Amino acid sequence: MPGINSLLNIGQGALFAEQAAIHVTGNNIANVNTAGYSRQAVRFEDRGYIDYVPGQIGLGTRAAEVIRYFDEFIEKAYVGKNGSASRWETQYDMLLHVDGLFNESNSTGLSQLFGSFLNEWSDLSARPEDIPSREALLASAQSVANIIRQEQQYMRNLETSTDELIRQDVEKVNILLEKIAGLNKQIKQHDEPGQNNANTLLDERDILIRELSNHIDVNLLDRGRGDCTIMTAAGHTLVDNETPFKLEFQ
Repeated sequence: MPGINSLLNIGQGALFAEQAAIHVTGNNIANVNTAGYSRQAVRFEDRGYIDYVPGQIGLGTRAAEVIRYFDEFIEKAYVGKNGSASRWETQYDMLLHVDGLFNESNSTGLSQLFGSFLNEWSDLSARPEDIPSREALLASAQSVANIIRQEQQYMRNLETSTDELIRQDVEKVNILLEKIAGLNKQIKQHDEPGQNNANTLLDERDILIRELSNHIDVNLLDRGRGDCTIMTAAGHTLVDNETPFKLEFQ
């Protein structure tokens, strides 16, 4: 039966609920500059009703759960576009090195030297007995051979450095995969949808997935409660729930 105690209980429950909301708001303000943090809020729900005259009487409210404002569709789109942007940026950087090697607008390059080499042959064909023409042809041939050797060595060095960068990226990817699998395990232990949402762990995993997309194109299949599968764009599994799979550079 409704009475003064019931009224006090309603007030007490409302205060506890609003206290939780104030705490969550304070946490949002404190993490306003935290990378990857998703804004959170308390979801309220009524505590039910009792039948009475002249009708049902409510029992107040309670803080049902702490939710985070997160759009899965936007996140998947971001991860996909981030992978594409990283791929094109890396290709652009590599092509800049190659362009610098064959950029002959400000220096004497292979094209100009090879043109001179052909001209020397033309001169020699007109005067085959001329010693200076023969010497000029030999010097031109030597210059062409030298620059070809230099550019070949530069390309080999570029290939070696590129392989080393890929090897380092593979190591970083394997570390990220292990961390993501570990977070899946923690999420499975702590996450109770609708009751105890593991918001912080979910934020941490999303940050790692974004970082992973900087190195490799990925697709994400999240079934909730840490049951998350990450695959490459080609369909190869990288993380299956709590199990990470390692990449190898060969």
